[in-house]
Amino acid sequence: MRTLSFFNNKGGVGKTTLSTNVAHYFARQGKRVLYVDCDPQCNATQLMLTDDQLEEIYLGSGDDERAEHEALAKTVYAVFVPLREGETSIGEDLRPIRSERFGVDVLPGHPALSNIEDIMSDAWQSSLAKKTGDFRRIHWAGQLAVAMEDANRYDYIFFDVGRR
Repeated sequence: MRTLSFFNNKGGVGKTTLSTNVAHYFARQGKRVLYVDCDPQCNATQLMLTDDQLEEIYLGSGDDERAEHEALAKTVYAVFVPLREGETSIGEDLRPIRSERFGVDVLPGHPALSNIEDIMSDAWQSSLAKKTGDFRRIHWAGQLAVAMEDANRYDYIFFDVGRR
């Protein structure tokens, strides 16, 4: 399995447009693709999924705390919940959603990802001091790739990363 990340420090340069179209191209070539939207703006998620799918993810089935938790569990944010709470491994209860339009599975983004950026930045600084737990935290994408590779579900994982 291969992973591809689309990143640039500047916003508005076409990362999302490029990455969604390349993912779609790979899918049309018969490749099994997982698209991970790590941008808190969630533009790729909005582009790739239908309005009904977006409502199911973000509005859930109620206004209580449980409904909010269910909504977060349907997004890439679920990967970071254990890391946010001090664990060294990612959450593995991942539920990608099929984008029929693009022919790929999508791990939707979530605006709450902006809160994770500070935690991951702190972990990066601590990992430089050779704190192994923090080193494991900052390698969340590798953990995700291994989990998906073990399941033998995908040929490629695409990461759309925000500009921060």
